[in-house]
Amino acid sequence: MPMRVLIADTYYDGFLNDYHRDHPELDGQSYAIRHAHLMAQRFGTGEAYAVELRRLGCEAETVVLNAGRLQRQWASEHGVTVDDPDERWHGHVFDAQVRAFRPDVLYVQELSIADDSAIQRVKRHARTVVGQIACSLPTKKTFRSHDLIVSSWPPIVEHFRAAGKPAESLRLAFDADALVDIADTPLTHDVTFVGGLSPAHTQ
Repeated sequence: MPMRVLIADTYYDGFLNDYHRDHPELDGQSYAIRHAHLMAQRFGTGEAYAVELRRLGCEAETVVLNAGRLQRQWASEHGVTVDDPDERWHGHVFDAQVRAFRPDVLYVQELSIADDSAIQRVKRHARTVVGQIACSLPTKKTFRSHDLIVSSWPPIVEHFRAAGKPAESLRLAFDADALVDIADTPLTHDVTFVGGLSPAHTQ
């Protein structure tokens, strides 16, 4: 049996708002079509982890927890009710997705909307829960239900190891498959910065 890995990601709200505004043609489409289209945008890590894991022989899928329209479509196709007025339905759908996939590894990327209680719930249906974080630790999360933490930022690894939590370094990388998508794109700038600057970057 191949190892099953479910990657749970969260995208910036600003990106998702622009994406939904720019692609009204996706309304009414199936989850599979909408998911493939969103992954083709290559936002963040996109589906790079899942693609590489499949090349290694694993069964791997990516879910975007706060992609509301996409998650609602998944719920509709799987008989999951999403009419919670407090938007706790995000957690209900996530729980249902983990139950349906039953991963050997659940890989949760920060900044995920999945809080401690959500991870504790889905952990019943996943053999191992791995958390990825490379930013300031959120004050409202303990990561107590995670079995392993990975980070590209050494102080994060050191912090969790000092607290007795297994942690490993996972360096940043570039998905070379993206170059295929832009092979015919004309060069318009000599240098492009893609990222953000905040008080956290003063050094």
